[in-house]
Amino acid sequence: DVVGLGVEPDGTLESPTTGGVIGWYVPSARPGQVGNMVASGHLDWDKQPAVFWRLKELRAGDRIAVVDEEGGRHEYEVEWVRQVDPANAPLHELLGRTTQRWLTLITCGGAFNPLTRDYAERTVVRARLVEG
Repeated sequence: DVVGLGVEPDGTLESPTTGGVIGWYVPSARPGQVGNMVASGHLDWDKQPAVFWRLKELRAGDRIAVVDEEGGRHEYEVEWVRQVDPANAPLHELLGRTTQRWLTLITCGGAFNPLTRDYAERTVVRARLVEG
């Protein structure tokens, strides 16, 4: 399932409220549109793998299929996968507007800190539309 998300008052992206859904950022592009479609999901949830558990396994050249509300299929090809420090993330590059047709997927990555209950990094996947 995909749910619409927004931006918190401090400028951070809202997070999905369960491990089984993907959050699509409503201000971002829709599947197949010009712009940057930004979505996030949890790596794990309640000590179990969540919707983006295997995101870190993607490599340049892999394909990602996105099905829109009308059932249209849009194929994106991965350009890169990066580990990003959330405190120093290049937000404009990752989340900003573009004249391209991009898909940006974000989840937690790196080492887990049990004291803060957060991961040290974010895994970010950038893909470009190739079909649809």
